[in-house]
Amino acid sequence: MNVEFTRLTIDGYRDQQVPNQFLRQVDATTTLAVLLPGQGYTTDMPLFYYAEWICLERGWDVLRVDYDYRSLEYEESLDLRRKRLEERKQQIYSDVEAAFMVGLQQRDYETVALIGKSLGTRAMVHILSQEPKMDVWNVWLTPLIGESEVREYIEQHPGQTFVAIGTEDFAYDEAYAGGLSDSGNVEVVVVKGADHSMDISGDIAGSIRAMGGVMSRLDAFLPRETTAGMANA
Repeated sequence: MNVEFTRLTIDGYRDQQVPNQFLRQVDATTTLAVLLPGQGYTTDMPLFYYAEWICLERGWDVLRVDYDYRSLEYEESLDLRRKRLEERKQQIYSDVEAAFMVGLQQRDYETVALIGKSLGTRAMVHILSQEPKMDVWNVWLTPLIGESEVREYIEQHPGQTFVAIGTEDFAYDEAYAGGLSDSGNVEVVVVKGADHSMDISGDIAGSIRAMGGVMSRLDAFLPRETTAGMANA
């Protein structure tokens, strides 16, 4: 892999800079992968480390959106809590939308892979709601499937959607995951005993095997860039 590391200038919420790292292939490419982490689960952690590796080996550019939102302090006032939550939502949406648009400006991309985890799956919903005018592949890692909007957008891209979740994840819904899998429209990986970090408590070897299994399925799922596509970059 021949990759250049840089940082993009991204003006996000209230004109604050959005932390990021842009991994640009020296060779031409028509595909961009955008990594959208969870709260406290950064793009350096295993799910993203290996997913990024898969993308780079395909010759794709990668944009890591390294936002780091702190947990909101508890507020006694319900109205104040709602206000803080709404502000946080607007911050996330502003930051990821700005990052996505700046990322797309780096080349003439034809395909985008959105890879989000937990909080990052909310960010994916916002990006997808803007209806990007290109081929989009969606990777939902430990998605918040208790939220109706997340479910809606998981179901909107048949054949180009990947979901990985553990049975001990607080967001896991056995009936919903089973229905997705049975539909044949979504690639679903359910890891027995895995939690929201895709770890199996008390089982290091099992956790490593689980991670390997998820990444093997992801590697088989994601498309490989064609020579024709690269020639048009």
